[in-house]
Amino acid sequence: MRKFLKSDNKMIMLSRKFDLAVHPIRRAFFRILHPSRQTYQIWKGIKNDEAVYEEYRSVQTAGNKRKIDYVFETEENIKMLSDYLLNNLNDIKFGLCHGTRRGNEQKWFNKYLNVEVIGTEISDTATKFPNTIEWDFHDVKDEWINAVDFIYTNSLDHSYDARHCLKQWFSCLKKNGICMINGTDSNSPWTCKKLDPFGYTKDGLRSLINELSDECGVKFEKELTSKQSTKKGFNDWFYYIIRKQ
Repeated sequence: MRKFLKSDNKMIMLSRKFDLAVHPIRRAFFRILHPSRQTYQIWKGIKNDEAVYEEYRSVQTAGNKRKIDYVFETEENIKMLSDYLLNNLNDIKFGLCHGTRRGNEQKWFNKYLNVEVIGTEISDTATKFPNTIEWDFHDVKDEWINAVDFIYTNSLDHSYDARHCLKQWFSCLKKNGICMINGTDSNSPWTCKKLDPFGYTKDGLRSLINELSDECGVKFEKELTSKQSTKKGFNDWFYYIIRKQ
């Protein structure tokens, strides 16, 4: 069994290395075709079509299970974000982490903040990990509305409708609450696919946040940068900090 798992993990890492190697070529090709593209969305509006939405869930669940042992985020980065929260947010009590796969993000936030943090994951593997619920992050629970101190995600690229998704998340934040969105140069609008249906440049994501600013009562506050970008094979690894007004 262990031998099988090691072999499976090796295949996942080889697949990841292949994706990282091919990604710049795909991005360059589609950038030539669509040079002015800042955001790109596939699957949009699928909640109105049950069959297509079930395909989306199936694709996301399969991707989750294929990469179940791969942890994208690092504890060092979560500590950096926790320090930011402690220095810029009073009386932190509750946080949400969206699209967490193995649940490491909420575990690390809990470690450094000592507050309740719940993770959401669309796959049925969610129940295997502590403080994780099986949940489509486009939806919100009634008890989350205006009740969440902070929201974290590195999975916005998995959204089938990023504009709607962000509006939902912002509705959950308390006054002065903070939403932290992690992105990398791999989330480009020239390389979207069914598993990663939302692509964006940094300027494109910033523009989308600004477009929602008045409607959702939020304001872009700051960009934080990971020092580990090159270790993970990225040229840019950033966090956009958005605050509820």
